Amino acid sequence: MTSDRVSPGEYESGPGRELTAEQAAAAAMVTDARARGLALTGPDGLLKLFTKNVLEAALNEEIEVFSVAR
Repeated sequence: MTSDRVSPGEYESGPGRELTAEQAAAAAMVTDARARGLALTGPDGLLKLFTKNVLEAALNEEIEVFSVAR
């Protein structure tokens, strides 16, 4: 993953520039969060919620894989 700034407006104006799947997903989440009035950072922001959800999903997946392997 690159450190390119992901902003929907940044990519809409560039002719022929395509987003990776990860960039498109991030741009869509940011656009949705802004539309709902959700902060992007901070204690109740999108970044915290996203990080929490990703970590929980990864942990659940590891638990499931471990349980099946036993």
